[in-house]
Amino acid sequence: MSTNFNLKANGKLLISGEYLVLNGAKALAFPICFGQEMIVTPISEPILKWNSIEKGINWFTASFNLQKLSVISTSDSTIALKLQNILQTAHSLNSEFLAVNQCGYSIEVNADYPLKWGFGSSSTLIYLIANWAKINEFQLFKKLYKGSAYDLACASQQQPILYQITDELPKVTPIKIGSAIKNHCLFAYLGNKQNSNIEIERYKQSVIPTQKDIDRISELAVEFCEISNENELIELIKEHEQILSSILKKPVVAKQRFPDFKGAVKSLGAWGGDFAMFASNKPLNELRTDLKQLGITTMFSYDELLIKQ
Repeated sequence: MSTNFNLKANGKLLISGEYLVLNGAKALAFPICFGQEMIVTPISEPILKWNSIEKGINWFTASFNLQKLSVISTSDSTIALKLQNILQTAHSLNSEFLAVNQCGYSIEVNADYPLKWGFGSSSTLIYLIANWAKINEFQLFKKLYKGSAYDLACASQQQPILYQITDELPKVTPIKIGSAIKNHCLFAYLGNKQNSNIEIERYKQSVIPTQKDIDRISELAVEFCEISNENELIELIKEHEQILSSILKKPVVAKQRFPDFKGAVKSLGAWGGDFAMFASNKPLNELRTDLKQLGITTMFSYDELLIKQ
C-alpha cells in the first residue's frame, strides 16, 4: 500500500430502466467522458490528507488519523463523516488497507465537471477507493448503498452498456448505439439535482411493478440501442415515460415542464432530476436552438459525451 496510485473513473448517464433496474429490468447506461481522477501519494506523516477538487477549485479538505480513521480536521464535517464511513468499510474488507504500520497518504480527487450535474461523484469515488484498497467495488458499494450499482459499472467501461441484476449479481453487456440517439438527441441539464438514495428508498417502500412492466422496460432498453429512425425513437421514449409515470404516480417531465416541445423528453436517472434526454426529428443544430429557447444552456450530444478512445 506504500506506492503511488493514480486512476480515472468515468461518470454516467442512465438512459432507460430507471428504478425498474432494481427489480431485474435491463437498463441502458452511458459511461461518459466526464469523471473523477484519484491521485494518492505516500507521505512520511502517519495521517491521511484529503483534498477534493472541482474543475481546479478545492471544495473539500479533511485529515484523518490512520489508527482509527478518526477525523482530525475538515472543512465540512458531514462530508468527512461520509468519507470516514467509506474508508472504514473498505478497511473492513481488506485489513491491509490503511494499516496503522504504514506511511500516511496525501490524496487528491479531481472532478473535471461541475458536481451539481449529477454524473456519479459518489459511484466514481467508491470505484476509485475500492481499486486503491484492492477490493471488489460492487462488494464495497453494497455495504454502503441500496442502488443498482449501474453507475459503478459505468466507471470502468468505455462504451454504452446494457446492465441487469440477475441473482443479485450485476451483468454488464457492452453495446453499440444506433443513429437515432446519435443524430437526434441532446442530453440537457435541468438544474434539479436529486438525492438518488432518497428516491430509491421511496421507490422501494411504495412501488411494486408488474412483471409485464419489467419485461417491457427491458425490451425498450434494447430497442433504444438499435433504433435508427428518429420518429420511432420518439414514440419509444413516450412509451417508456408513460410506463414510469403510471408506476410512480407522477406526471411525465414533458407534460410537467416542456408541454410545447415538439418531440419527446425523457427523464434520466432519478425522476425529474439532473438530466433529461430530448429527442426530435430535427437535426442537432436546430434542436440546440429549440432548447436554448426553452432556457436550457447546458446540453450535450451523444458524440460530445462519448469517451475518446
